[in-house]
Amino acid sequence: MSRIYDALSKAEQEATRKLFEGAPAQAASEQAAPNESAAAAATPAFAGMPATAAVAQPPTAAGLQCSLAVWNRDGESVLFGLTADAGLNEQFRGLRSRLYQLREKRALKRLLITSALPEEGKSFVALNLAHALCAQHGRKVLLVDADLRRARLHLAMGAKASPGLADCLLGNAGEEAIQYEGKQEAGELFFLPAGRHVEHPGDLLGSDRLAALMDRISDYFDWIVIDTPPVAPVSDASVLAKHCDALLLVVRAGSTPIEMAQAARQEFEVQVPIGVVFNGFKSTLPPQYQRGYYGTQRVQLSREAEPIKSANHEVRD
Repeated sequence: MSRIYDALSKAEQEATRKLFEGAPAQAASEQAAPNESAAAAATPAFAGMPATAAVAQPPTAAGLQCSLAVWNRDGESVLFGLTADAGLNEQFRGLRSRLYQLREKRALKRLLITSALPEEGKSFVALNLAHALCAQHGRKVLLVDADLRRARLHLAMGAKASPGLADCLLGNAGEEAIQYEGKQEAGELFFLPAGRHVEHPGDLLGSDRLAALMDRISDYFDWIVIDTPPVAPVSDASVLAKHCDALLLVVRAGSTPIEMAQAARQEFEVQVPIGVVFNGFKSTLPPQYQRGYYGTQRVQLSREAEPIKSANHEVRD
C-alpha cells in the first residue's frame, strides 16, 4: 500500500513540475498582477480627488506620496529648538505634556489652534507647538494652514504656498500637496500650506471633501496641528472644529478682552475640549528663580512682541 501511495505522490509532483515549466511567462504575469494591485492600494488618492500615481516622488516615511521640500524657516517665528531662550522652549514642552495628559483620557490627534481676534499669536503657537511635538523621537506631525483668507504659515516655514489645502478641496491636487523636508533628528514634520486663493473659503471648508481629506490622512500622523482664522471675524474655525478632537484658544495677555474670549468659546460645540494658551504672559517670579530653572529672566509662553516676518511680508496673527 505504501508503494502505491509513493508512486501516486511522485506522479503528482512530476505533473506539477511540468505544468510550471511549460508556462513560465503566464506564472510571472499572474504573480506581477497582485503586486501591482498592492502597490496601487498602498497609495490611494484622497476620496473624490484625482489619483497621484504619476507623482515621481518616492514614498515618504509616513507612507504618503508627499512632495520633498527644502524649508528656510523664519528665525523670528519658529523659535522652538532654534533659540537660546530656554524658558520659551520649556513652555512649549509643558504645553506638549498637557496635551499628552489629555490624550490619556480620550482620543486626541487633530488639534485646532485659533484665537478670538487677529494678532493674538495663534500662528506663532501653531508653528512652535508643531515643532515641539515633532521634537520627540519617532513622531510624525502634520502642520496645516487652514487660514485660507490670510495664509501666512508658508512664509514662516519658508515653503511653497501651493499646491495646498484649497487645491485638495477643489479636487486639483492630492497628497503631493503635503510637503516633507526629510528625516529629522527626532521626529518628522510635514506641512500642508493653504494653497491657492479662493473666493469663498468658508463654503469650501464646509464641503464634504474636508472630512474625506482628514479621514484619508489621519492614520499616517501622530499629531495634526491646524491653524485657522480667528473666531470673531469669520466662522471658519467653528466649521473646522467639527473635524478636530480638541481646540486651543490663544488669548493674548493684556490684549484680548475677556468678553471676546468668552464669545469665542461659545462658538464651539460643548463636546469639543477646549484649552486656553495665555500668550505673551510675563512671569512675576523674581529673576533669581527664573535663572535657576531656565537660565533666563524671561518666562512666558511666547514672545511674539514682533510680527511674523519674511523678506516682503509682515503679519501679527
